Amino acid sequence: MMRKLWKWTWPSLVIAGSILSGAPAFAQTATRHVAYDDINLASAAGQARLRHRLDSAVTAVCGEQAALTMLSVAHAVQRCRADARQDAQMQLSAMYNGSQKLAAKGRDLVVASR
Repeated sequence: MMRKLWKWTWPSLVIAGSILSGAPAFAQTATRHVAYDDINLASAAGQARLRHRLDSAVTAVCGEQAALTMLSVAHAVQRCRADARQDAQMQLSAMYNGSQKLAAKGRDLVVASR
């Protein structure tokens, strides 16, 4: 009886262990710098280009949601992406609300995971 039980629980333990060993990757902070000094931020096309770069950076630091099958990991990616987008939006708002000097200095926006 114990052998049969072990036969079925052992693969589950291996899978759970491999999933848990991947969890610390979310605890690490990943960052991407998004350059915008080559973009005309006064134009709608330039602003769209910057948003596209920010979306790419968010995906780079948080991962692809579509490729994930585990619900808890998918939720972590969703939270990471929402937080990273919110932080990037705050930087954009500060830049657009009178801080156009940032664009002149050639500074980058920073997208980070938590």
